[in-house]
Amino acid sequence: MYLGDIVTLDEAKNLLEVSITTLRKYRVDYQLSEYRIKNKLYLSKTEVLFKVYRNLFPVPKNISLSIFNNSNFDSLKIDEKTYDLRRVDNPDGHGAISLICHIISRINNDEYIHVLFNDRNVFLKKMNFFGVLTQHLNSSIFWDEAALNMVPDMASDFIKLPIRRVGVVGSLNSIADDLTLSLYSQGYSTDICAYIGWAIGELADNAATHAKVFPCYAYFEQLSGKNRKFLQFTIGDVGVGIPTSLKNNELYKSLEDNKALLTAFKPNVSGRSQEEKRGKGLTDVLKIAMECGSSLRVESNGIAYMMLFNSGVDNFIPINPIYKNTGTIISILFIDGNFDSLKREDIEIYIDSCLEKI
Repeated sequence: MYLGDIVTLDEAKNLLEVSITTLRKYRVDYQLSEYRIKNKLYLSKTEVLFKVYRNLFPVPKNISLSIFNNSNFDSLKIDEKTYDLRRVDNPDGHGAISLICHIISRINNDEYIHVLFNDRNVFLKKMNFFGVLTQHLNSSIFWDEAALNMVPDMASDFIKLPIRRVGVVGSLNSIADDLTLSLYSQGYSTDICAYIGWAIGELADNAATHAKVFPCYAYFEQLSGKNRKFLQFTIGDVGVGIPTSLKNNELYKSLEDNKALLTAFKPNVSGRSQEEKRGKGLTDVLKIAMECGSSLRVESNGIAYMMLFNSGVDNFIPINPIYKNTGTIISILFIDGNFDSLKREDIEIYIDSCLEKI
């Protein structure tokens, strides 16, 4: 029993909006667990909500998301509003951020969502996946905290920065500074630390700007590799999306969305007027990926591209997006080593070549 989960009989009847007589019947019908502490009777809030409340009010008005271990609720129907994470062991950052943004997009549209977990979700817990969901929804969430606390903790050198909520422009800058200092102390080169710090700050500010009233989410991880150091940064938001943002500018309003997404990576291209002298951030992020021979993956408004710079084959690939709502997910891979020197004009040439393929 988890003390934070128990409620009095009065609290239970008020939660269900029933009389004490009706509650007495439900206690028998639904076989609710009872706890007696100092001669006072208590019930489990988890059981009251998921054995009784869920049957009385299939779509509760005051709860947007339920996160719980369903081992005691085998009758729960797995449908389009239920996300079953019980077979998810070790997701990468792009997949985890995509899922968070997808769930939050649906909740922002006033949908009621279930998330199921079990003790296999150790890595998701370590990533702070559940933490950011509860942080976003505050009182609009019910989660089985006792069961989640039973998911074992783990030590992981792969997670350099657990999933963080980024609410305003500039809010990740101090974290990025601390992170790069830590990487440098671990033997990463000054070049890659500088690249990482700049790219994280730029992408976070860009995401926070376009997310408007909603937060964005960032995650930084180390990937395994032979004799080389691989680090990946992922950031996602539930904003208007790159194509929609770009087409606010009269110069680009006639572009198809798939071309607008690529065009946004060109130098001096922005959804704002030309007089504001913007449009270098995405260009320079892509430039970093090209210079260190790595990759960049972008998804926005149901369109997705992978750009690979460590292969001799065609390095521009349209792919199926994980995240199909409005908003943007970007992952950039950093590889420590020798870096080529490129100009912004090289990025424009590359993007033009990609535009010819779609």
